[in-house]
Amino acid sequence: MKLSPFFALVIHNFFEGIRAKWVVIYTAVFFMLSVNVPMLVLISARYLPPDYLEAYLAALMALSFPFLPLLSLPLSSTSIVDEKESGLLEFTLSNPISRLTYITGKLAGHFLSTSLVVVAGFLIAALLAYNVRISQLSAVLPVIGAALLLNAIMLALGTLISILSRRKVTALMVAIFAWFLMTVLSDIGSLSILVSVAGSAPYVLFLVAINPIEACRLLGVYGIRNVGFTELGSVGLILRHLVGESAWIFLLSVQVIWLAVLISLCLSIFIRSEIA
Repeated sequence: MKLSPFFALVIHNFFEGIRAKWVVIYTAVFFMLSVNVPMLVLISARYLPPDYLEAYLAALMALSFPFLPLLSLPLSSTSIVDEKESGLLEFTLSNPISRLTYITGKLAGHFLSTSLVVVAGFLIAALLAYNVRISQLSAVLPVIGAALLLNAIMLALGTLISILSRRKVTALMVAIFAWFLMTVLSDIGSLSILVSVAGSAPYVLFLVAINPIEACRLLGVYGIRNVGFTELGSVGLILRHLVGESAWIFLLSVQVIWLAVLISLCLSIFIRSEIA
């Protein structure tokens, strides 16, 4: 059966993504970040209750959000510019494949491969923590959903960087700098407190909106049952004070806007760009 060009590109980019060794490495990394290895040491030494991991697994998973972009950004930021440099992109588009089909197929394939890594790492941690009781996995589903949304946003951002770059090294450097900047911005707790105390608390909403890493982390945290002050942090507490129970709607809306804008930019710029 002959596949359509879109599905052929999706399958190609999916297997291209999971073929590399980083799949196993990142799955192990996300598993260790989820269960928090120091906590396992404390549990084994009986300094923590035996059910500690089961009770706080979802909150521990949220701690891994600043590292999620290191999975998708390097992959997507070098994908298109690498094919530009090698001439493969020009050859591929000389076939009866539209630019829209090409870019959407690449985005979809990369999203499937990276999402497989994220879900596998988190689910393995959850199954072990819950003693393979699948009925309790609902406790971590909001965190996994927020992680997949962040993964999609970072893939779109990396693809946009790749489209705009002329060299692979430059694209990778810009992607790592973007991750570093957003990771630094994700530690905006003290700044948010200062802004709030200064009488400009609504500006905290802006600080959260411009940083998809922190917004997605809070979105996952708000989905956890019986979430505490520690998991929310100062930013989450200020956000809850300003928006109330609708905080998750604000966070979800911000992330959807991020994703829609980035994908729209990728499509419009790539369709109009010069390949040679």
